[in-house]
Amino acid sequence: MTKREKIIVAVMILTVIYGAYNFFIASPSKDAKQNVVVADIKSNVESGKRNKLIKDISSVVKENETVKVRKYVAKRAEEDWGDDPFASSRIVAGTVAVAAGAEKELRFTYSGYLEIGKKKIAVINGVDYQRGDELEVGDFRVVRIYPSKVLLVDARKGKTITVPFIEE
Repeated sequence: MTKREKIIVAVMILTVIYGAYNFFIASPSKDAKQNVVVADIKSNVESGKRNKLIKDISSVVKENETVKVRKYVAKRAEEDWGDDPFASSRIVAGTVAVAAGAEKELRFTYSGYLEIGKKKIAVINGVDYQRGDELEVGDFRVVRIYPSKVLLVDARKGKTITVPFIEE
């Protein structure tokens, strides 16, 4: 064994001996620790330090501006916002008008695309659709979903319509 190894082993042995001494001999018993904690709590309660600490914390919380801001945000989040800036009804550009001899003109807006594994979801007029789903408006069915467009088919006439994706 080299001199270096002997020194390392000696230091390790001394460390183990000190740890055993500190753990078994020098440490106070559990009952003594609990008595110290109980006595400490009693002295704090008797001297009023606990009440002072609670008052100090309360005053800091009352004065803290972040608490006021959080309360305001929570209150505003529960209120009716009126005009929602994220509502899909505000999206106008890129709609496709389908008149084809109908009395009523239909507009489709393809505003969202999501692909999870093999499942593709398109957001048309603010509603999520998968391949084969019927649209809520008219007799249209989703035939194919691409990231750049959606193919719809009119169930009555068998006509295919392409709706392009809107990028904002």
